[in-house]
Formats: sequence, C-alpha cells, structure tokens
Amino acid sequence: MSTAQPDSGVLDTDDFWDANLCEPDVYDDLGGAKTTLFLNQPWVQQQLRVHKPYAMSNATVLEDFAVDEEKDAVHFVASVLARGCGC
Repeated sequence: MSTAQPDSGVLDTDDFWDANLCEPDVYDDLGGAKTTLFLNQPWVQQQLRVHKPYAMSNATVLEDFAVDEEKDAVHFVASVLARGCGC
C-alpha cells in the first residue's frame, strides 16, 4: 500500500480546475453553476464553435431525453472499444 502524497502536478491540476471553473462533477448545484459559467465564456464558445448561451437542463427535460441520449451514444461504443485504451 502506497503512502505517497500527491505531487505538485496533481495539486496544480486541481487548482487549474478550480481556477478555470471546470468542475468534474457537474451533477450537483455547484458543478452545474460552474459548468454554466465556463461554457458561456466567449473563448470557450469560440473553441466549440457554438455562439448561443448555455443553460443546464432541468430534471424533467433530462428525464424526457434520457432514452434518446443513450441512443445517441450507442453507435460510438463499438468504435471506442475497437480502438482500445491506447496504452
């Protein structure tokens, strides 16, 4: 069992996420708010080639589209698995 402490690179990455509003867990209130702020920044929208404001969906909308969301992702699964992890 390793007792190693996180190195400065790991800590720097955590600081970067916090400083740049990138919250890995976007499903809580804080993550949703940070994600909305991040995706509505002009430079982010320019990189994504999206020029409309972003807003989180509410639970009803997410529930209504949950089945379709899974259908959209299914066709990627085979190609992702075929490529492997790239290790």
